[in-house]
Amino acid sequence: MENTILGHYIVPQHVGYMTVLRANTGWHYEWAPVKGVYSPPALEPGIRCVKIDIPLILRDRIGEIVGKGGKHLKKITAAAGCLYIFVRDDTIEIWGKDETFACACSLLWKRMDVMSLA
Repeated sequence: MENTILGHYIVPQHVGYMTVLRANTGWHYEWAPVKGVYSPPALEPGIRCVKIDIPLILRDRIGEIVGKGGKHLKKITAAAGCLYIFVRDDTIEIWGKDETFACACSLLWKRMDVMSLA
């Protein structure tokens, strides 16, 4: 049976996290990305971050890497099985478990290679 929220959301302790009360587990943090706001799953157990520097020739085309509404990054996130990808300060951050990084990096480099040829 699905957990039921008994309480209400309280002021987040970290962007993207809310404290919730669930019937069978009590109080805990629940993470969900905040659209357009840097909100990584930094408090999730077993999750870490890998950073990729965006090549100089593509730094003025970051919008093309991300896609409208983040569509390219969302596709890569889903395909790789990672939790979160965010472009920040000419760097792409990939948040997930170790087994997701190779696929995510490969898909991101493939996207940037296609762009550099255009």
